Amino acid sequence: MAGTEILEAARNERVTAALNTMLTHESPARSVDLVDILSGRDDEAVTFTSAWETEE
Repeated sequence: MAGTEILEAARNERVTAALNTMLTHESPARSVDLVDILSGRDDEAVTFTSAWETEE
């Protein structure tokens, strides 16, 4: 069983490293403000959403 636990620990470390690498590459270089496109508080987002919904 000890061998299995060692292999599992090594696998978990590799998975964690891979996930951290993916998150680093996928995350934006800088944070941006979230926009609530459903509330109508942001005109640009609402305009975009309306145009997208009516496009044929």
